[in-house]
Amino acid sequence: MPTKFPSERFFHPGLLAAALQLVPLGCDSTFEISLHVDVSSPDACGDGLLDPGEQCDHGAANGPGQVCRTNCTFNVCGDGDISPYEECDDGPGNGDDRACTLECQHNVCGDGLVGPDEACDDGDAVDNDECSNACALPTCGDGLVQPGEACDDGNAVDDDECRNTCVLSVCGDGLVQLDEACDDGAANSDAGDCTLACALATCGDGLVHSEGSGAEECDDGAGNGPGHACNAACILDVCGDGDLGPVEACDDGNDVGGDGCSPLCEFEECGNAIVDPGEECDDGENNGPAQACRSDCTSAVCGDGIVAPGETCDDGNNVSGDGCNANCTVPKRVFVSSTYYTGNMGGLDGAAASCTARAAAAGLGGTWQAWLSSATSTPLTRFTPSTSGYARVDGIIIADDWADLLDGTLDAPISLTEFGTAANGAGVWTGTNADGTAALYMCGGFTTTQTYHGETGSFSATNATWSKADQPLTCAGTRRIYCFEQ
Repeated sequence: MPTKFPSERFFHPGLLAAALQLVPLGCDSTFEISLHVDVSSPDACGDGLLDPGEQCDHGAANGPGQVCRTNCTFNVCGDGDISPYEECDDGPGNGDDRACTLECQHNVCGDGLVGPDEACDDGDAVDNDECSNACALPTCGDGLVQPGEACDDGNAVDDDECRNTCVLSVCGDGLVQLDEACDDGAANSDAGDCTLACALATCGDGLVHSEGSGAEECDDGAGNGPGHACNAACILDVCGDGDLGPVEACDDGNDVGGDGCSPLCEFEECGNAIVDPGEECDDGENNGPAQACRSDCTSAVCGDGIVAPGETCDDGNNVSGDGCNANCTVPKRVFVSSTYYTGNMGGLDGAAASCTARAAAAGLGGTWQAWLSSATSTPLTRFTPSTSGYARVDGIIIADDWADLLDGTLDAPISLTEFGTAANGAGVWTGTNADGTAALYMCGGFTTTQTYHGETGSFSATNATWSKADQPLTCAGTRRIYCFEQ
């Protein structure tokens, strides 16, 4: 019996192959195949058959939103038609920075692609890195502590523990925090109204509040109080405030003396080293009979018979010429030698040695020079000037001071020897003018007895002839010498 297949619009080789499969195997068999080929209809998209030029043909399933489009082409990403395998398709509007990506997937936060509503997209789930999980760039105030931020509380409150600049609030930032009593920023000062610890300055805090509204003189903290250097009102303890301070012996609340407590807050008594009313002096433990201040706090005076500091003598009077001057200074002693010498005394040093020997013989002691000159040395240059005057060994003043000695006249003649006896006989070797300068004739500096001559003076004179009197004499003769204590 003939086998028939459904008619098609055109012959398809596959139909022939299918028919051949039905032919029974055997030599005697006969199989009749009838093919009805309808060539009246052309190839058509949508017939369910993949015709030449078609990418697909799902028949009635072709259409928008399907795998195979109405024109028998595959629905692909970028054609503007959303296939069953696409989330979106904006055609030419697709892009990795668009709402629909080049893969026809919705651009979402976390896909690693920065979409139109995203500031960033790092494709990870780390929320506190440079791009948050909401695809937003990190900013102070987003509640996430990012690198470079000390804190981020996500609010706009600037005076809490985290500032609006995402830095921790600290004392000195100018904002008063919950644990601060004040904060004047850069104006904070331990001497000001708001301390460096952001606490209000108060007396007793150990800080001297002397700036701003402060008027404290001191502040020793717990050490403030009566009897202390700083009182409870932060005022320095001073003598006269009625509060007995640590360095006061008394304090009667005034600065008046004579009431038992001095203006220096010391007990008024002789010996306290304070000159209290009625006292001339008070050197404390240095008061004493031979001191500048006596034991009864009266001042030592020249003429009281006691040699006090500053005095070289005190014979109980204020009369000069008795060995102790009226100002309690001792004049330098002068004598004319009891011994005679030729013009060769071994020079000025030899003459000085002779003066010292004569003084020692009389028990005078001291250091002595002869009133003699040489070409290189004179009394004017060699002597130590005296400010207390010059006197004979009997105390009689011959000159009030060095200038008085050189003025050409004496108050009394140098007529006594070292023993206090009156000199007589010939004059005195000098070689010196009355003003202490060298005369013309000096026996060669008093080193020879040869043909040289030497100037002489008169020990009985009070005018200039006391040093240069007669004509020069030959150096072989003998004369006395003047000796002056240095």
